[in-house]
Amino acid sequence: MVSRTNIVNQIRDEVRTRGVRFILVGILNSAFGYAVYSACIYLGLGYFGASTTAMLLGIMFNYRTIGTLVFKRQAAPFWRFAVSYLLVLGFTVLLLEASGRLGIDPYLAGLLAAVPSAGVSYFLQRQFVFTKLRSD
Repeated sequence: MVSRTNIVNQIRDEVRTRGVRFILVGILNSAFGYAVYSACIYLGLGYFGASTTAMLLGIMFNYRTIGTLVFKRQAAPFWRFAVSYLLVLGFTVLLLEASGRLGIDPYLAGLLAAVPSAGVSYFLQRQFVFTKLRSD
């Protein structure tokens, strides 16, 4: 029988290790994605084109950083990783569309959308992409 204390300790260890790594790598990945998004806005692509471009380039960049630095696994199924990011793209575009309707500046909207999008991303990667890693 697993005690409540053991479960709490396991959750605490998860947050201290993988959770912290995810946040730190997420900062790096967000900076990369926001830089691409901002460059695309500057070039006149609009929020959809900018978000899509940033997401597609981010998928390739983030696959390496998250797989290697967060989950310590370089051979995760890329297609699952890509699908999780496409789902995040849909979520992010909905947030950006809503922000645009509220009159929020697209630069600020991209920055604000990064936080909830990162949460959705971690959940999908933990539950869908890196499912075999639950015992580590």
